[in-house]
Amino acid sequence: MKEVRIHGRGGQGGLTAARIVANAMLKDGKNAQAFPEFGPERRGAPVRSYLRIDDRPILLRTPVTAPDAVVVMDATLLERRDTVLGIKPGGLLVVNARECPKVAVSVAVRIAWVDAMGISASLFGRQIPNTAMLGAWCRVDGIVGQAAMETAIREWFPAKHAEKNVEAARRAWDSVQVADLAASATAEAAKGETAFAYLDDYPIVATAYPGEGGAGRTGSWRVTDPVVDSERCVRCGRCVTACPEGVVVLTEDGVTIDLMYCKGCGICALECPVKAIRSGEVGA
Repeated sequence: MKEVRIHGRGGQGGLTAARIVANAMLKDGKNAQAFPEFGPERRGAPVRSYLRIDDRPILLRTPVTAPDAVVVMDATLLERRDTVLGIKPGGLLVVNARECPKVAVSVAVRIAWVDAMGISASLFGRQIPNTAMLGAWCRVDGIVGQAAMETAIREWFPAKHAEKNVEAARRAWDSVQVADLAASATAEAAKGETAFAYLDDYPIVATAYPGEGGAGRTGSWRVTDPVVDSERCVRCGRCVTACPEGVVVLTEDGVTIDLMYCKGCGICALECPVKAIRSGEVGA
């Protein structure tokens, strides 16, 4: 049985990627299951999805704890202890990153990386990395051939969105890079738990995650930053009343947003009648 664990944030489409692969496997005569880890997920929150593939019926319905491959939709999640926990020796780690990410593992693995954020932003105008990550993952893992992958994507998405998603997967397929990653002494000393690693390419606004201290600071859940154009703002206050987190404050100069708790839902940008707020890249 092949087992895959996908780490992402709410809204990045990790479950969709797993389901596309599962559907392709079912058409190939395999048994497959793809499901999320149920909980209080919301946009920007760390979430996990699981994929199993086997020639025989799959009776398990438990989380994947010893994955053959780990797919990481957001490189900031490498700072969490559980992201690469349990990966098998010789396994595969696929990360959404512009360059080879820094991560400590307790066993030797292959690591692959691709700029899925950049690819998706150029095609969709926003960062939805799932189909780009799907292309990189399938290329390196060999889990699905390119033609079968593209067919599965076209079958999943509505016709008006299908070709852009195919193009995202195709670009990632062509640009993914791979290297060998040796076991880390730090990770060995931690008895299998991953060590923390800071990634300069993906700055974190708040390093605390739910359940990890920090008084529930959830700013690091964001996949996009709200960017305010103070010259365009008319101080109507609609963004203040629309914000589900209550982090937008009206000031004499316009509005300020508390990035320590903003989850990047983008509602303020959608509600702004004069388009004084837009969604931009995190940390830009």
